[in-house]
Parts: sequence; C-alpha cells; structure tokens
Amino acid sequence: MIQVNGTLRIAQAPDETTRAAIVAMMEASRAEDGCLDYTLAADLSDPQVLVLFERWRDQAALDAHFQ
Repeated sequence: MIQVNGTLRIAQAPDETTRAAIVAMMEASRAEDGCLDYTLAADLSDPQVLVLFERWRDQAALDAHFQ
C-alpha cells in the first residue's frame, strides 16, 4: 500500500461551487481501481488549508491515477 498525505493552501475558503467540484473529484478518484481512500478535508483551524489523504493499493494504481 502507498499512502500520500499533504496540505494545500488555497486563496480563499471554498465556496459551494468549489466544494461540489472537490467532492466530484474525490468520488471519481475513489472509483478508480486500486484506490483505497481519497479524501480532501478542510483544516478546522484554517479554512484556507485543505488536508489531502490518499491510500493506493500499489504503485501501478497510483501511476494509473496520474494518467
């Protein structure tokens, strides 16, 4: 298993349109073969920071995700 964690600082807290796009991206990634988890979450102390958490079955699954 491969785990990817990170943070993203964005220009402003996500509005409803941005949230919907993020949810759609998460759902599409979660549907990919080999995706065990794919989550972007808001940092409760700073709404301009998103926390990324991904888990993939193996390197091949992660490589396919980047395609």
